[in-house]
Amino acid sequence: MSNLKNVMLLISLIGYHFIYSQETDLKISDDHFLLGTLEDYSGRNKSSGFEDLVDHYYKYEDPLMDYLRKTYIKQYPDFSVDTIKRKIFCKDLAKKMNAFYDYDFNGKYTLTDDFQRKDSVFNGTLKPNLFQNDLEKISFIVGIYARYGEYNNSKYCIRLYNSKSKAKECSEILKQLGCDNIELKIENKIPLNQIISFSPKTNLNKYLEHYMFLRKEIVNEHPKF
Repeated sequence: MSNLKNVMLLISLIGYHFIYSQETDLKISDDHFLLGTLEDYSGRNKSSGFEDLVDHYYKYEDPLMDYLRKTYIKQYPDFSVDTIKRKIFCKDLAKKMNAFYDYDFNGKYTLTDDFQRKDSVFNGTLKPNLFQNDLEKISFIVGIYARYGEYNNSKYCIRLYNSKSKAKECSEILKQLGCDNIELKIENKIPLNQIISFSPKTNLNKYLEHYMFLRKEIVNEHPKF
């Protein structure tokens, strides 16, 4: 009986180790996950007056803001969440995110309280050849899906609006990760809808399933669902 108990204990420990190893193997690159979540409506804007702005969010995206706060708060002492304006601020993190983009002056300006021109606004598109390995690519896709994902007819879908570079980059990365049935559908609505559907390979699918909780929390908060 004692030997049987020892065998059962050993099996339990091996099972625990296997599950724990799987969980730890699904660690993502936080910065590339964040990059995936960033708003790309008509590109990413930056100006000298908002150098510490990481991104802005809708109320139903509170779960995402909270997740990012927990992820970065210990790394960046100036990381802060404005729960009224629904924005995340952190100068060094914003600088790191902005470095992923190429910027051009878009002819727009921020305004003072009396509607005078204040700062030039620069519009960014994702730089080419950003990703060094599959983990960075997977983290980027998981980030996009967490904020913009849908699941329709047994397919993963990502819906973006007026994206200047993220929709195209997303499609390219999915190809590089070996996904099947990749389709970029354009719906000429206002705003322009860009819908990327795909069937992920096993490795990406494990990550998407593991972090699905975040997408579900956002969907549950969304007023239209």
